Amino acid sequence: MPMTVEERRIYNEKYYIKHKKRIADMLLTKVTCPLCNRNVAHSSLQRHQTTQLCIRRRDAVSADKASMENLQAQIDKLMKELLELKN
Repeated sequence: MPMTVEERRIYNEKYYIKHKKRIADMLLTKVTCPLCNRNVAHSSLQRHQTTQLCIRRRDAVSADKASMENLQAQIDKLMKELLELKN
């Protein structure tokens, strides 16, 4: 049988009091934003991902990844040429 609204309120209050420290620790824990690699509080990660800061850094990170891939391709090409010259 489902809880009534009043039973749910009482249950939630007891649960919060019992787990207050764990809940607070989790919400204040710093996590890395998967989009822009910036450290933010776990509780504000979703809000952070909509900010201009995250959007700008996200674009910069993707540009950095593209340039890194380009550089890696150049390194691979030069290594191949070097190996051919040694033989």
